[in-house]
Amino acid sequence: MSLVKIYGNLTTIQSASAVVFSAFAFVHGSQIAVATIGGPDMANRWLLLGRPFYQDEHMEGIIVTGAATVHVLAGIAKAGIRRYWNQKKATGTQNDVPSTQAVPYHHAAGYLLIPVAWLHYDLVRTLPVRYFGDSSLLDFGHIAWGLQNWPIFTYTVHGILVGAASYHIIGGLSTAYQRTCRRKGAGTSSLGLWKRRAGTATAIGLILLSGLFVIGHQTKKIPLRFEYASIYNMLIPSRS
Repeated sequence: MSLVKIYGNLTTIQSASAVVFSAFAFVHGSQIAVATIGGPDMANRWLLLGRPFYQDEHMEGIIVTGAATVHVLAGIAKAGIRRYWNQKKATGTQNDVPSTQAVPYHHAAGYLLIPVAWLHYDLVRTLPVRYFGDSSLLDFGHIAWGLQNWPIFTYTVHGILVGAASYHIIGGLSTAYQRTCRRKGAGTSSLGLWKRRAGTATAIGLILLSGLFVIGHQTKKIPLRFEYASIYNMLIPSRS
């Protein structure tokens, strides 16, 4: 199998995983967004409603961690191939390097997402499971505690997560769907396409950031505040 064929197959795999992961992103993003309408109470109700969809024993390994892992590994493999092709192009033995970047800085946003998404998952899934034995009892009070007591860290991590995820997902989802389903695009110019997707990503990002702000400022009672403090200290033990 040629390297070009392998690259194309990796692109299809990466696109399919993006489509799968987008289902989780839509549900989880909606849980945050509704806070702008109904405050933390509504966000927590939506959290309970949507959590079985993506934290089910089998579903989480498919649409969350599974899809994200496949997407990242395929992207790393493609980056390695592009690097090899660029080296060959520099020596004159490669004419062109295929690009699958949907919008400018799409790859950069994806690379930025890796560490912040890992931090978020560690904070809301891995460490609570280690502390409680389960994370299903957590609500948005967990994030609210961080926004109130570790504001610089929590706002920075989740601000980057929201911004990078909005741009990366909205910027690439339509293209990923077309590649997965073997459909052709609508033929919009690249500049027009980028402006439209960037505008949509900005609007969604602002809504999600507003939701986070509401959760952080309107959550008054946090019954598990001492337990949440212990979990945050597990993430960064040196911070008191």
